[in-house]
Amino acid sequence: DWKESYQSMLQTPAELLNRLNPDRPLKECVLIGSKLDEKGLKFLEGQGELEWLDLAFVELQDDQLEVLKQLPRLTRLNLEGTPIADASATYLGELKKLEELDLSQTQFGDKGITKLKDLKQLATLWLTGTAVTDKSLEVLGNLPKLEFLQVDGSQISAEAWKTFSAEHQELNKNSDDSGAP
Repeated sequence: DWKESYQSMLQTPAELLNRLNPDRPLKECVLIGSKLDEKGLKFLEGQGELEWLDLAFVELQDDQLEVLKQLPRLTRLNLEGTPIADASATYLGELKKLEELDLSQTQFGDKGITKLKDLKQLATLWLTGTAVTDKSLEVLGNLPKLEFLQVDGSQISAEAWKTFSAEHQELNKNSDDSGAP
């Protein structure tokens, strides 16, 4: 069917990724649904100019994200639909220039959110379908540049969301702004 055809067209084979040349730096890298080999994300080593990385629906292990430490210019990161959890937050919390982060449909929870507290440039955060609870709202409310927060399908209660929304009216919350997550 057309959807499978489109998804397979987007996938980049691991053998091509492993041939990336650090002497030809990437600014953007979109790998939606690509299959990694045993080398994982090693192909990103030496790509210090990378600003946007899209790993949506890639089968990743938390420790594979350690390579992100070598990407100091990263401003946009999409990890939607990956099997990562709170253990990856150690690496994500070091991405000080990060402006946009998509953790939708991951196993990310409150413990991980606490490690994102120093992401002072973060403006857009997607937490749709995650395990975050009311506890995370305190950390999220203290991110100084946060402009957009999506929490639909998370474990945040309607009551806590209503209070948070009233206290942070400047925030563009939930795309449909229908109220409770």
